[in-house]
Amino acid sequence: MKVFSLEEARDRLLKETGPVKERDWLVPQATASSPTNRPALEFNETRPDLAIRKAAEVLLEAGLPLYLRLGRLVWLREVASKDWERKPLIVKRFADEAMKENLRDELSQLTDWRGRNGKAIPVPPPVYNMMPELAWKLGVVPEVEGLFMAPTLRPDGTVLLREGYDAATRLLLVDVPRLPAIPDRPSRADAEAALVALKGLLREFPFRDEADQSVALALILATVVRGALGHIPLTVIQAPEKGSGKSFLVDIANVIATGQRCSVVAARSEVEKWERQIALSVASGDPIVSLDNFNGELKSDLLAQLVTQTKVKALLPYGRDMVELECRSVLTVNGNGVRVADDLGRRVVLCRLDAGMERPWERAFEGRPLDEIGRNRGRYIAAALTIVRAYLAAGEPVDLEPLNGFEDWGRFVRGPLVWLGQVDPAATQANAMRDDTGLQSLGVVFAAMAEACGVGEDNARTLNEMLGDAPAGRDGEWARLQDAFAEAVAPKPLTPLSLGHALRKAANRVIGGHRLRNRSNRLGTKEWWIDRA
Repeated sequence: MKVFSLEEARDRLLKETGPVKERDWLVPQATASSPTNRPALEFNETRPDLAIRKAAEVLLEAGLPLYLRLGRLVWLREVASKDWERKPLIVKRFADEAMKENLRDELSQLTDWRGRNGKAIPVPPPVYNMMPELAWKLGVVPEVEGLFMAPTLRPDGTVLLREGYDAATRLLLVDVPRLPAIPDRPSRADAEAALVALKGLLREFPFRDEADQSVALALILATVVRGALGHIPLTVIQAPEKGSGKSFLVDIANVIATGQRCSVVAARSEVEKWERQIALSVASGDPIVSLDNFNGELKSDLLAQLVTQTKVKALLPYGRDMVELECRSVLTVNGNGVRVADDLGRRVVLCRLDAGMERPWERAFEGRPLDEIGRNRGRYIAAALTIVRAYLAAGEPVDLEPLNGFEDWGRFVRGPLVWLGQVDPAATQANAMRDDTGLQSLGVVFAAMAEACGVGEDNARTLNEMLGDAPAGRDGEWARLQDAFAEAVAPKPLTPLSLGHALRKAANRVIGGHRLRNRSNRLGTKEWWIDRA
């Protein structure tokens, strides 16, 4: 898809909406080139980096939206989308498609070039071919860490309100809607009124209990204030039947943040395909990345890494190279039969919906929450900011058990909600972990090992011993141990190799009051035993 120049974008916008004020633009309008004001640049084959740096300076001075994102040169481009009423809408995304071709075209319009003999030449191919690879070391292209279409919080708790690039935080704010005034120090009463406004949007959702509603509120707050958040738990939305409102809940948070419904990633059967689509959405700067209609056991190294690691290497779709990602998106997964597996449980908050009817998709919402947001989007952005700012102004009075890895989320999302009387959204992690079939099978293994072999290091055994014949008088306990081992490694056959792989992943974990331990004996063979936790 073509990346329009600012002149082309401005001409299109003028035709559609009429004149706009200069302050409404993210960056200054590019100055029309003419033979008299086009800079003449020299290209020397021995020092192409000098010409590339000067060319980058010209592009930025002309107001072109070029940025560095995790070492990659990207455009801030316009993308066709739809608003909450499914009407056409233009939004902004980071992209690097056709980067070299666009650099060549823009430099052809903005610059004149001279060779070593002073003769006029076209834009030298090394300039636009090498600029994407050298941009990170030129020192002139601004680095951007996140893209926002609504005011957000900085890590120090101040509000980022001014449209454009914020050099202190490397955040980029575009397309800001009109907001009501937010007090510098909102009171608790201000926060309570703001909470009522947000809860009004959720009044018809069939939450199973108050904790599920807290997770929905946390999703809205995190999407707005994510500029201050280092890591955000994965939000999983469950329901027993389709049409219960899972995707609609994500739409509400996304319309507040961007003015548009959420573009979703289809949960295909091949994990690699949807993981690559998620990586592309994160790289593009989407506020919410939603894996939609997932059913079954959720296992994903990429999701686990994105919500807890500062930087993650991932493959993009369509045969593109591996890239380095820094997640500034709120990640969500929804489905009718989604169950959290492996190590994701401690990284998840769980929202459960249950309409209590056979065909919930036939149930109509009496209110129209997306229309309410669309008519006054700034009101709900301000409500989210007011809740968090009031909590900070009150001195962060809530003392919660830390959630390791999500301290910022605890400070700017979890704490404010608990302060206002909401159930702790982190309490839903227990529900998510109960659905973890892998964790359940390991718990059975730990209990079976304790029963069959005994507890303590004196009862350590090798894998071959535990897979061998039962000790005298222990036939029943030994049979239950073999069944537990087989379930833990399924669908693979039960062998010392498959069992060793499963136990190594569970070493030193505490499940059901038991801890799995191991040591190497004199022959270098691993021996395993169970301790009381």
